[in-house]
Amino acid sequence: MAKYAELLAALLVSAVALVVDAGLLHLLTAVAGWHYLIAGAVGFIAGTVVNYLLSIRFVFAYRRVDSAILALFARGLGQHYLVGKLFAAGATFLFNFGSRRLLLFTPLRDLKSWKINA
Repeated sequence: MAKYAELLAALLVSAVALVVDAGLLHLLTAVAGWHYLIAGAVGFIAGTVVNYLLSIRFVFAYRRVDSAILALFARGLGQHYLVGKLFAAGATFLFNFGSRRLLLFTPLRDLKSWKINA
């Protein structure tokens, strides 16, 4: 049942983020007279930030990657926590880049050639 509550919370958080995203797009375009592409980018960034912050607060109780890498560097290796944060940011960047590359920017024909042996 907890997974359904988490899914519902994620859905609500996404809806709020969408309202922020689309609301800023509309306000900046229709009211402030901005170009819709610039307003769209600003709205998207704001919606993403809202989604992340609300997800931390209301959806997910634990963040494994930051916590694990920070703990490894600070407690395990005795390094300053900012060194750990630098490595956590690097790991997050690589994961996000790889995910986007695979899911958004790889032609389907290239994916079909991958062999998955179960």
